[in-house]
Order: sequence, then structure tokens, then C-alpha cells
Amino acid sequence: MNDNDLASVWVRRGEENLKDGNYRKAAWCFTNAIEREPENSLAWMGKSRSLKHLGKEEEALACYDRAIKIGPHKFDTWLEKGFGLIDLDQQEEAIWCFEIALEINAKDSTAWLMKGLCLKALDRSEDALEALEYSLDLDPQRGTTWAVTGEVMDLLDRPDEARICRETAKKLGV
Repeated sequence: MNDNDLASVWVRRGEENLKDGNYRKAAWCFTNAIEREPENSLAWMGKSRSLKHLGKEEEALACYDRAIKIGPHKFDTWLEKGFGLIDLDQQEEAIWCFEIALEINAKDSTAWLMKGLCLKALDRSEDALEALEYSLDLDPQRGTTWAVTGEVMDLLDRPDEARICRETAKKLGV
């Protein structure tokens, strides 16, 4: 077995451990994969996820950065880095990641929702509403987006629209 094959085995083991909640062991598996194949973006992403679950957000971000350097056009990497930045209360940087993710895949409702949440947190309600409306256009059955849109409508002093959004969110189970 060559190093690339061994790296693939370690990545699979890491993913299994990650799925089972064995985050420390998963991180170890992904590290072994990286030692054998340093340019394996899946290994870097897996290590990022493992570290994030272990509460090591800064280390996880460094791994996301490495994965981005290897594959700068991978939507999931940018999306997950944005999530990590939100965890560190770095909303502006997270928005930047979501915007890059949306350049890669403009039809992802989650990226639009997350961008909207960050903009809302920064008191940029008009911009947040625009992002949330894109998210709703793509996935009108997502109750969370309706609920957040209702909150933004309240901030914009649009109570009738806010009420409709809240009612829709409730109908969708939120």
C-alpha cells in the first residue's frame, strides 16, 4: 500500500470515529492521514471537524485554512469555516466565507441563511433581510429562516410582515 492509499484508510477511520462521537480518536486518525498525504483536503476537513467538537476552535480554523489552500473552490470548506468563525464571534469574517461559498454555489439556502444571521448580529438588518429572502426563495419550507426573517422584520419596524413570518415558522414546526 502506498502513502495515498494509507491516507485514505486513515480518513475513513477518522470519519467513522467522527460519526461515532470519538473526536479525539478521529483527530488522531486524520493527523495520521495528513502525515502520509499532506495535501489531502478531506483529512484536513475531518481534522477541523474533530478539533471543533473538542472545543479547539482556533486549531480547527487553521485546519480549514490549510484545506482552503489545497482546494480553494470547495464549497463545504468555506461554509464550515464560516460556522467556525461564528463560534468565535467573528461575524464579519464569517460573512466573507459565506460570500465565497455563495460564489461557488449561489443556490445553497444554508449559506444565505448563515450570511443573514451574521448580518443581523451586526445590526445590518436591510442586508440581512436580503440574504434571508434569497434563502427563503431556495427553501421556503425551512422554519428557522422564517423565524429569523420575522425577527429582522421586527427590527425594521414591519410588524405585519414579522407576524406573517412568525406564523409561517410556527406552521413549519419552529
